[in-house]
Amino acid sequence: MKRISGYKWAAVLSVLLLMLAAGAASAENHPVNPRRREIAERQRVLDAVLKELEAEGAVPNAADDSISHRISLQRLSNPAVGGQNAWSVSVLPGFSASQVSQTLIYINMRDYSSGYSIIYYDDSNRGFVGTVNSCRYLSAGSYRVDIYMLFSDGEYGLARETFTLGGTDSLSDKVSAVVSACRGANDWETALNLHDWLVSNVYYDPSLKYYGADILLRGYGTCDSYTKAYMMLCRKAGIVARRVTSSGHAWNAIMLEGLWYYVDCTWDDPTDLVSAQYMVPRSGFEKRTYFCLNEQLMSLDHSEFKWENSQKENCWALYHNYEIQSGHWKLWCPSAVNTPFWSAAIDALCAGNLSWSASMARFYWTENGVSQVASGDERMMALLLVGLNNLGLNMENRGGGGILYLNAVRTGSRVSVTLREWKLNYSGTLALPAGTQAIGDQAFYKSPAAAVVIPEGCVSIGAGAFADSAVRMVTIPSTVQSIGDGAFANCGRLIVKTTNPLAVSFARANGHLVTAP
Repeated sequence: MKRISGYKWAAVLSVLLLMLAAGAASAENHPVNPRRREIAERQRVLDAVLKELEAEGAVPNAADDSISHRISLQRLSNPAVGGQNAWSVSVLPGFSASQVSQTLIYINMRDYSSGYSIIYYDDSNRGFVGTVNSCRYLSAGSYRVDIYMLFSDGEYGLARETFTLGGTDSLSDKVSAVVSACRGANDWETALNLHDWLVSNVYYDPSLKYYGADILLRGYGTCDSYTKAYMMLCRKAGIVARRVTSSGHAWNAIMLEGLWYYVDCTWDDPTDLVSAQYMVPRSGFEKRTYFCLNEQLMSLDHSEFKWENSQKENCWALYHNYEIQSGHWKLWCPSAVNTPFWSAAIDALCAGNLSWSASMARFYWTENGVSQVASGDERMMALLLVGLNNLGLNMENRGGGGILYLNAVRTGSRVSVTLREWKLNYSGTLALPAGTQAIGDQAFYKSPAAAVVIPEGCVSIGAGAFADSAVRMVTIPSTVQSIGDGAFANCGRLIVKTTNPLAVSFARANGHLVTAP
């Protein structure tokens, strides 16, 4: 009889699994800019207009620094850092100001992309505008002003001027100063510190006019501003960062230790909705809910995922998620585990069911001596985090490789969750060799292997065979006829993959999850 005795395996990889359901975006915490869709659609139209004019010879080159078609610009004052300037707009001969139905103002700045990126947009002017005022320029650099006027025949007139402001590059200086102040012991700490600085020092622009990274100087801007600023900060710190957008929102993707994650600074900086067009900051309520999420969890309330330059990366990991990496989730434990939601989760999952529904209870915890109450989104995160941890999916050892597929729906205070599938990608799997017929007592005591596959033909698992080990998932074949006392003692709740009635009874008696191999 082939018998396996105790020995050590070199592969050490444990499970990280975070389940966060962040509910539908609420206006109170999650500002969305509907004008982003309008701007994007208009920009596509205007780009097409430029190409058509270039093809017709109406403008020499659509990329020219100076363009005049149907309208012209004359600078009335010279711009300077810290100030504004103005232009006089004229309609060229053959056209009439009375034909103009709308004036669109774009101010762009050459930035991180080595191209021009919008920092200011105003579409509020109806009809012809003879004098156009700029936004306030806060840093030296290259700027481009585009004025579009829509004529009654459906065609656009365009005037463009490009200019350079000398003086101090205040934006670059600010980026350097913030990065210096936020530098942590590693990239994760630095990225988190930059996130915290941004959400604590700027606020969302209720006018929906500002879109530039100069939010670092101006102090307010839309989601585009947060995204561009965070990207500049990360890149200055040596952290790879990209922009990700949808029709009504923008956020970031960053890379830490070769793994991609999503970060949404805007939605971690809550606002109060005063009216349909007016929002005010909620200082002191900043969060880290959207720091380092994967796409599965981000897609609960984000969509489209259009990456800068269309080079989309795979965001599957959760290793650097704030709640897990910091251990902050433990603060929720004392009150979260006593909720109806947690009780329903345990009852369902330990009975082999992958769906449950229950009401969320308000609960409290203490942080730095201050009593806190969980908001709706945070409540869901806490309950699910604690639930999975207590099911033995080991958040303590953050080795990475767990993927969870889920549906989570919140209706009022009630949450319904369905676990569709889980995949645990272990390189630390202990696959016992074919022909193994018995596993001896304490054969793999304190084994570092995270998963164990026992082959068909094995008939017994000895007492304490895997006691005090890192095992979180075990495959038990139909041939096993005996499982010794304490075979998996102190391993937490296991995922037991089996159809063996003896193994199923063993798993149920010890509160483990059972699933088919």
